[in-house]
Amino acid sequence: MMQRTKEDCDADRNDDGSPCLETTRCAHLGCEVYLCRAGCEHLSFVCEDCDRRFCFEHKIVFDGLSYCPGCAVEAVESQEPECECRQTDVDLFDAADCEFHNPASPWNVRLRAVTAVQQYEATSQDTDSRGESCEF
Repeated sequence: MMQRTKEDCDADRNDDGSPCLETTRCAHLGCEVYLCRAGCEHLSFVCEDCDRRFCFEHKIVFDGLSYCPGCAVEAVESQEPECECRQTDVDLFDAADCEFHNPASPWNVRLRAVTAVQQYEATSQDTDSRGESCEF
């Protein structure tokens, strides 16, 4: 079990070196990081959407706000643009100016990025090593 507070926190210690104050577990399913409630704010964040506390490893910054992986996907999907494809023939449409269907549009790029992070998080729940926080 990983205990970030042991090396990184200025909290009081028990005789065995463990923090002598209450800790809370990262809200991310399967994460074994425990954060103290005193001086570990730099090691954690509160999701803007669900208001749960997560370790910094699960932070995704989207439009300047901090989200957990699940809420980041919901935040991007909630900004889904309207389809603006132009019909160019009977069964052909031009998606060049359409934020929804153009794969190079900023919305689609963000959606793919947060979906990739969510898929990575789902496949690496059993792994102790995590990547840096992501910013979009």
